[in-house]
Amino acid sequence: MRRRILAKTERNGTRKDREGTGSGSQRRTGNGDLDCHGLPKTEPLAKTDGDGDWGMDCHGLPKTEPLAKTEFRCMRRRKTDINMTQPILQVQNISKSFRVGAMDVPVLRGIDFEISMGDFLVLFGPSGCGKSTLLHTILGLESPTAGKIVFAGKTVFSEMSEDERSDFRKRHVGMVYQQSNWIRSLSVLENVAFPLTLLGADRTTAMGRARQTLELVGMSAWSAYAPMELSSGQQQRVSLARAVVTDPDFIIADEPTGNLDFESGQTLMHLLKYLNEETGKTILMVTHDLEYIGYAKTAIRMRDGVIVEVYSENEREALLSSIRGKRGVEAPVSK
Repeated sequence: MRRRILAKTERNGTRKDREGTGSGSQRRTGNGDLDCHGLPKTEPLAKTDGDGDWGMDCHGLPKTEPLAKTEFRCMRRRKTDINMTQPILQVQNISKSFRVGAMDVPVLRGIDFEISMGDFLVLFGPSGCGKSTLLHTILGLESPTAGKIVFAGKTVFSEMSEDERSDFRKRHVGMVYQQSNWIRSLSVLENVAFPLTLLGADRTTAMGRARQTLELVGMSAWSAYAPMELSSGQQQRVSLARAVVTDPDFIIADEPTGNLDFESGQTLMHLLKYLNEETGKTILMVTHDLEYIGYAKTAIRMRDGVIVEVYSENEREALLSSIRGKRGVEAPVSK
């Protein structure tokens, strides 16, 4: 697999794309030899500022860059064509039922809330309460039985065709799923660059932007690898890079920490918090892990297809004191 990817890259004249650039990138040794993975041999990465040598792990592979040493240069607050004076998302009395045999089975019952620009909303509740169905309805993938979704001032189903909804998602929404779907014939760098090619970006622009975004999530040293060679935590960081490479206004994360250990989950949550606070991204995150409510500005509790309670940022600490995470520790409060 690796030799085939490398051969394809060399034929296209893009060997430099696989070497990576910038802080934390691998550097060629200059002799052109390949390692046991069919990749150019590399030197250990340079030491960070006093934190020791984090270049190669015990397997001789590049370690993931420490987030504290990553320079977040590629994403800044920008102007948007979305009206800032109105909510970016309005969910108005949404109901959804599925036909099972001769019966209509209700899944969502009168869901009503809105999200303002710059909010970090965490939607939580037990498995099977309707969170994913609501998410698919918000994205325009599943039409509601009743009610309407207004996204950036447009009613999703009555004012947009299926193609228009698809184009809107490509330009304005970045998605992070619990299970990433990779194009396995492409490298990490090429997978991250792929959404830009769908928007018409040329290869040089797409690859340059993808490198910057991988640096943002601390994964530039892994740009030449296949995504399936990475750990679950690393794959989710690459998945986040792929979601934000187009600089969307809105990030939707569907159970992004569901397959991660505690430390990897915290790393991903810190990245989402950075994107929200420093670059102004609006985030809607669906989870059943209660410990992550500490990162929310707004939290919504769902049960049996209905909204039970909406918590503002000021009410967050009281909520956290009344619940415990599934790992048996008090849910942390994000400072």
